Amino acid sequence: MPFIVLANGTTRNRSETAAKRIDGLSNAVLLSRPLHAEELIRAVRSALTARSRQHQARRQLEELQLRERQLFESEAKFQAIANSVDQMIWSTLPDGYPDYYNDRWYEFTGVPEGTTDGEAWNGMFHPDDQERAWQRWRESLRTGESYEIEYRLRHRSGDYRWVLEFELSVGGFTSAKTLSTLF
Repeated sequence: MPFIVLANGTTRNRSETAAKRIDGLSNAVLLSRPLHAEELIRAVRSALTARSRQHQARRQLEELQLRERQLFESEAKFQAIANSVDQMIWSTLPDGYPDYYNDRWYEFTGVPEGTTDGEAWNGMFHPDDQERAWQRWRESLRTGESYEIEYRLRHRSGDYRWVLEFELSVGGFTSAKTLSTLF
């Protein structure tokens, strides 16, 4: 609640104790005599508006903090689920740029995190399968259709292993891939 302090005289005439008390009230408005009704009304309105804005800002901050906590919890839950399955999972943005790989991808391929971002992931396919996989994938990006394809993927041992990919377009925002090792 704002405080409106009516003082007799100017701020120069205040005692040091009075000055400290007024300064200690972070939401105080000091009005000196001679006092006019309009000045008092303006001061009260201004103080109430400022206080209302403070409450609104506090509510917005609390809402943002709640959303941030919810987002963190949701991300942690997603990571726990995605990393607990036996399949490799990754997703791409609508333009096809990979934006997520689960731990199984890195365990299977043995590559360091981030090294298969962009178009670098195509190097993980067997050379005889690259063009076919690229064509199918580009078609899916163009049409938004889901698909399934088998190809050989380089294992951390250096050998190529057959995998079955299920690609699922999700609302035009991203596509999720799930790879299951066949052999």
